Amino acid sequence: MSRAAYTTVRTARTSTEADQIIVRLRDAGLHPLDLSMSADFTLAGAEPAFPVQVAATEAAAAQALLDSCDRPAPEP
Repeated sequence: MSRAAYTTVRTARTSTEADQIIVRLRDAGLHPLDLSMSADFTLAGAEPAFPVQVAATEAAAAQALLDSCDRPAPEP
């Protein structure tokens, strides 16, 4: 799949945070781009953020999953 077929669904501040997001997406059956494939990751210091990208066809599902993880748990 060409790089143009990927879209950023979240931008992490650290590579560790990006890795956690990628694992969460993979656990849900989605296919995020490996962080090591990101130009931001391979060019040390080029960017202080790490974009997490998925195939454009999975972007809506990935965004919905990440948004649901961001919501606080309902109070009992």
